[in-house]
Amino acid sequence: MGRPPKDIRTRRDSKTGRYMVGYLEEPGTWHATPETDEAKARAWAKRARGRLLGGSDVLTLRPFLVGFFADSGPWAKREREKGRSLGPGVLANRRGHVENYLLPIFGEDDPRELSGRDIDDRLLAAPRASGTGKPLTSGTRRKIAESLSLVLDDLVERKILPRNPLEGVRRFSKRPAAPRGTIPTEALAKLFPPTHGGLIRVWSGGDAHCGYTGGAMWGAMMLVFYDTGMRPLEAARLRWSELVREEVDDGSELWAIVFQGAKGGPLRAAGISARTAQELAIWKAETRFPGDEDYIFTLSGRPVDDASVLKAFRRGLDAVGLAGTGWTTYWLRHSFVTGALAALADHEVALLAGHSVQVSRAHYQHPTREIALARSREAWKKLDALRESEQSAARAAIRRDPCL
Repeated sequence: MGRPPKDIRTRRDSKTGRYMVGYLEEPGTWHATPETDEAKARAWAKRARGRLLGGSDVLTLRPFLVGFFADSGPWAKREREKGRSLGPGVLANRRGHVENYLLPIFGEDDPRELSGRDIDDRLLAAPRASGTGKPLTSGTRRKIAESLSLVLDDLVERKILPRNPLEGVRRFSKRPAAPRGTIPTEALAKLFPPTHGGLIRVWSGGDAHCGYTGGAMWGAMMLVFYDTGMRPLEAARLRWSELVREEVDDGSELWAIVFQGAKGGPLRAAGISARTAQELAIWKAETRFPGDEDYIFTLSGRPVDDASVLKAFRRGLDAVGLAGTGWTTYWLRHSFVTGALAALADHEVALLAGHSVQVSRAHYQHPTREIALARSREAWKKLDALRESEQSAARAAIRRDPCL
């Protein structure tokens, strides 16, 4: 007697790597699944049997994902009407999650059939980071899941889903795979030599635009990072109108940049040194985009992107013999905040850096040897005074009772 026909058949699509499934009731018909694992494809087929064989309309996540995080889209408009602040980079990052990860991984899924475990498993098996080829960090997976959760929440509000399948799922850790720290003083001295010519030699590179390599621009931008601890996205979107000069009573002048933080929130004012102001003036005289509403850091009229900033920073590291350190511009931010924590009150540092006091202490405190010694010095003085007091009391007691 021959074997009974299989209730669910499977075959692998050589182009996509995903499994197709067929039902005994529909000989010759195949249905695409979102799964690359055969067992998971069978489980998907069991869940989808009623919908596929019953002839109900096919529902996928793709049309809901496309355009969901558009600047002028319904979701963003509704968020703003609710009083929520969407910083200039928030929606762009969310759109990146959709384009690079959510559409390829979940675009063909029926959201009604997704479970929290399915989503978790597929994010764990997600492809390498777009553009770098490196494995995704848990922090990146967490952000991708948050973007997907926002879309699923919207589907719940619209009564397309009864509940968000990610509800109650344990989140990925925020802890970075390669924790950032501070750049040593000697290295900073190499990256930021005291002369304009030296700065240009460090930061000129192969990112040419119409024959110009951008050394003056990159040098000025890196000095802004060094002076202010500004995030790359914040610096990239600065306009010339946000550069402010103030005269002080003694006749001197102060320079600052007043800008909107990348994560929403109130305006921030970041002070810059006279040297940085001078380099910005040199760049303004050279750029083809010196208008008040032009971006400061641009070679084409559009703001430089994160990838270009990172490449420019790595070229600078390479120019001074520091290639392979793994440092990024965020290390300049950590160096700024660490130094500020040693000299200013916590709330002052939080104001300058654009985050909470707790975040300042938890994520940006990497004291150097000198800072650690300076901080401990005051504690030592207090302990010495306490010990001296205790010893004085002991000597007095001995004078009163020699038998002690």
